[in-house]
Amino acid sequence: MPDRIPCPQHGPGEATYVCVHVEQSVKDNVPRGFHWHVDDSQNLQAFCNACDAMDEQAWAQVVATVSRAICIQCFQRVAALNGVRVNR
Repeated sequence: MPDRIPCPQHGPGEATYVCVHVEQSVKDNVPRGFHWHVDDSQNLQAFCNACDAMDEQAWAQVVATVSRAICIQCFQRVAALNGVRVNR
């Protein structure tokens, strides 16, 4: 079962996990890329173009500082901003 998170805009809802750059797109409506997948725990995750391009070693060094949680509605909105449709 997916995690839950409170969202100031949408109230409580399903948590999704994104990089700080995707989170910034939620705030400023600037597309930065949106590469998404479902993790082993069935949580949605998305990364910007720069984070998605990192190799595993580089990602391991920054993951703790760039990971954020946003609600599913924010996730879907920033996906659309990047021209991506999320089907699950």
